[in-house]
Amino acid sequence: MRRELPFKGPRPPRQTFTGRAQTVTLDAARTAAVRAIAARHGATLFMTMAAAFRALLVRYTGQPDIVLGTAITNR
Repeated sequence: MRRELPFKGPRPPRQTFTGRAQTVTLDAARTAAVRAIAARHGATLFMTMAAAFRALLVRYTGQPDIVLGTAITNR
């Protein structure tokens, strides 16, 4: 099943590519659990959270090919 991502209102007539940020705070126990998963798989916390976000998008949209880009500096 393929679904579109929800929006708070109608899309503008012209696409602007303006982004937003969403802050989510995890409690200490959940943070420790995510860090343990990352360590068990030899991944960073960032990699683990990015994979979880991508998995969420795949499940929500039903589209198996989701491209998730991140801006990395000083690498």
